[in-house]
Amino acid sequence: MSDFSLHEISVQMLNLYVSNFDKAVIGDRGAYVTTENIHITSALLEKHLNHDYSVSVFANEKSSRFVCFDIDTEDTDDVYVLIGALANHGFPEDKIYVSSSGCKGFHVEMFFDDLVSTKLLMRLYNYICAVCDFDPKKIEFRPTYTQAIKLPLGAHPRTENICWYLDTENGLKPITSRDYVMSIKQISRDEFDKILFENIPEVRTWSEVAPVPSLKKSQKAEGLAEIKGDQYPMLTAKHTRHATMMSIAIYERKKGTPAAAIKDILCKWADEQNPDFMETKGREVYNDAANIANWVWGEDFKVPHEIAGVCRADFETVVAQTLSTDKRIAYLFLCATKKWGKGQYSLDRLAKVVGCGRSTANQSLNRLVNAGVLAKKRGNRIFELNAKSFVYEPNIYTFISHSPQEGDEIIDVDLSAAQAPDSSTYNELYLRAVAANVGEERWRELFTKKERDALYDYV
Repeated sequence: MSDFSLHEISVQMLNLYVSNFDKAVIGDRGAYVTTENIHITSALLEKHLNHDYSVSVFANEKSSRFVCFDIDTEDTDDVYVLIGALANHGFPEDKIYVSSSGCKGFHVEMFFDDLVSTKLLMRLYNYICAVCDFDPKKIEFRPTYTQAIKLPLGAHPRTENICWYLDTENGLKPITSRDYVMSIKQISRDEFDKILFENIPEVRTWSEVAPVPSLKKSQKAEGLAEIKGDQYPMLTAKHTRHATMMSIAIYERKKGTPAAAIKDILCKWADEQNPDFMETKGREVYNDAANIANWVWGEDFKVPHEIAGVCRADFETVVAQTLSTDKRIAYLFLCATKKWGKGQYSLDRLAKVVGCGRSTANQSLNRLVNAGVLAKKRGNRIFELNAKSFVYEPNIYTFISHSPQEGDEIIDVDLSAAQAPDSSTYNELYLRAVAANVGEERWRELFTKKERDALYDYV
């Protein structure tokens, strides 16, 4: 038995879909009739749900409560490419909905808690179609003031097929329940603006602001907020917002956090601050966050000097590995973890830096994980626009450090090994660290003859 009455479902559809209440297309017995002498009500939509006739809605002259990508093909890949592109540009995947057109094709929709400019939605549509290389004649923008879109859950006037919502996690199988519409979530207008500004600002009309300049030589480090762990300072006074955001960005840059993630961190931090201490708000702050994130990853920015400190016990874990490749890979991730809190290298990159084959590097990683030397986290699943498919980012590995105790020896090593461009550079840094911190009497125990011969160059 349905948990919701037909009236409740029709009210939900009214709130989700209707912005122009005075114009609709009524479909019945194989024909469509456009009428402007009508007022769309929940009672009208109940007849749509009861399959007495179908209702198609228009947008207002300048705005709409939802956007629909009307896919006029039977290719389900088009649906997933479109969803992937929207999600890859920041739109929540759980707020993207798909329904059947009732004939061939699909409707991919997003809903908003307030009216959004149709012109802005059209720019979003054009941008997404361009990056996905879609044919605009086969994937159309709806609704507009002059072009309607048929509502789901009704019967198609010609085929009499029911336009069910579709399950994107189950091969686009029909969700044969009218109640499903009650679970639809809207994107807030503020969230929508933020996503556009952060990820696809070219669809907006506002002008670009000047890039954030680098720190002046006269600006001392103590003028920036102190970051302890991942606890970012909260604003307690005016005129400190920009400097604090720069401090957070520099801290994250030292860890190797990507620019896009730094933007997200800065925007989230700004949203949590006391408005009394924020001289600038909204889009200006988000733009500032984007510029700062780009600045710390720009060519002119120099990562602040690291004070290299590695616990002796961690270094001993590295040299205690039986195989030479395992030692080198363990040391690479020790440096990366100390420098950035994690290590993330593709297998090709890892093999190039350490100087081994791709499969050898993969086998070594598995051994180190199984031995409890490294912890593994699977890379994020992302949509690759050029390939039009989902791929995984490289896995993230962290060196499992010993908890330092009072009196533990801290040794100096060059953490720049984590950024070595090739095996020649990396192996020199690795061998220097070993030569400086492992006594010659232990070399025979721990290293092969080839490695021992190489070590003599760095004593």
